Amino acid sequence: MLHFANVNNVVFKAYTRIAMLTRGFSTRNTTLLRGAYITYGRLILEYASSVWNPYLLKHINALERVQRHFTKRITVLRNLSCEKRLVCLDHDTLECRRLKA
Repeated sequence: MLHFANVNNVVFKAYTRIAMLTRGFSTRNTTLLRGAYITYGRLILEYASSVWNPYLLKHINALERVQRHFTKRITVLRNLSCEKRLVCLDHDTLECRRLKA
């Protein structure tokens, strides 16, 4: 059973990593930030997700909120809807990626 403290811990680590990425790169190059997010941010959100697969809507939303937060940090995509930002970045939702895995 998934404990909410575990989800909070994962979400906190991912937000911290995204903050480091956005502060660490002076550029807002979409390709560079996308690669950095996949390598460093999404890795935290997806680590062993097949084992602790969240099934409650509040857990799924907490994890998805992190990805939405990151996509809003990209200046060019800021005014688009979440779905359009994900399409522009060629990302799937985290829930969709867990289902595919």
